Amino acid sequence: MYAFKGEILKMKKRNLLFLLAAPALLVSCGGNSDEVIPTGETVSETEASAHFKKATESLVASDALGMKLELNATSNISIKSTSGGYEMTGSSKSEVGVTLKAGVKGLREEKLSDVKASVTGELSMTAESETKVGGSNASSTTTSDSLKGNAALYIDEGYIYLDAESLRPVLQIIASMTGGEFDKYAILKRKESLVDKESDTNPIPAFLEQIEWDEMLAQLKETFSKELETIKTKAGDYAYVFKADNSTLFGDASADSSSADISGETSFSVSFNDLGLTALGVRTNFVVDVSTDGYYTQKTEVEASAKASFFYGDNVTVEEVPNPSSFTTPTVASAE
Repeated sequence: MYAFKGEILKMKKRNLLFLLAAPALLVSCGGNSDEVIPTGETVSETEASAHFKKATESLVASDALGMKLELNATSNISIKSTSGGYEMTGSSKSEVGVTLKAGVKGLREEKLSDVKASVTGELSMTAESETKVGGSNASSTTTSDSLKGNAALYIDEGYIYLDAESLRPVLQIIASMTGGEFDKYAILKRKESLVDKESDTNPIPAFLEQIEWDEMLAQLKETFSKELETIKTKAGDYAYVFKADNSTLFGDASADSSSADISGETSFSVSFNDLGLTALGVRTNFVVDVSTDGYYTQKTEVEASAKASFFYGDNVTVEEVPNPSSFTTPTVASAE
C-alpha cells in the first residue's frame, strides 16, 4: 500500500561500541512502571474469555484509537579472550529508552483519505565500554557515547508525512551494527501519497475484521508454555499473563565448537475490558553465557520491559502536520 522505495541503510564503517549495545535493542525495551505486568485476583479462563470477546468486538468497531508506549532497557556484557599468550577482557553497559505516542481517527471511514493519524517518538541511547589487553601490566581503553533523536509520522488527506531527520546518526549506527550501509543522501523529511491512484478505499476495517483473535491467543499459549494466569485487576480490567523460560522461548544457540546457556524468564500480558484492549506488557530477565573451546567466553545480561496503553473515542489525540510545505516530495529518481 505504502512503502519508501529509497534504500536507507548504506554504511560500511562499523561502530564496535554500539555493536556491544545491540542485545539491548534486539531483546526489546521497557517502561519503568511497576505495573508493566498486571496483578490481581485469579478468575476462570471462561470468564476472561467472555470479556476478551467483547473487548475485540469493541476494538474492531472503534473509529478512533490511541496508544502510549514507554520502553527502556539496560544490558551488561563481559568478554574474556585468550589467544597467542595474550589475554583480552572487555565489558560494556548500554541503555536504550523510547517513548511513543500515536493516535488515529476515522478508522471506520470509507475513504482512506479521510483517515487522520500521528505518531511521535523519542529515542535515546547511551553506551560505555572498557577493553584491557595483557596480563598484570594490561593496557586499558575506555570509550563512551550517547545519541538522542526524535521522529514523527503523520497521515492527513491521503498523504503520509515522515520526519526522521534527527535520527540520521541513529540510523547510521543501526546500519553499522547490522552490516548494512546508509545512504547519506536519503531524504528523511518527506511527503508521499498514501492513496492508490485507482482506489481511495480504506482497508483498515476489513483488516481488523479478519484478525483471528482466538488463534492469536492459542499461539501465545503455545509460545509462552510455562504458565498462563487469567486475572481481574484492581482497576476492573481482565488480563491474560503468559510466562516462559528463556531457554524454551529462544531455543538452543550452541554450535559444534561453542556452547550457549540461556536462562531467565519472560512474561507477556494482554489487558482488556468490554470497551477494548487496554494494555500490552512484556518483561524479561535475559542471561546468555557463551563459551568457545575454552579460549573465549561472553556473558550478556539484559533487564528489559515494555508497556503499551490504549485509548479510544474522545481520549484519542491526533496531532496536526507542522508546516506541511517543509516536507520534500521525492522524485521518481530519488525514490528508487
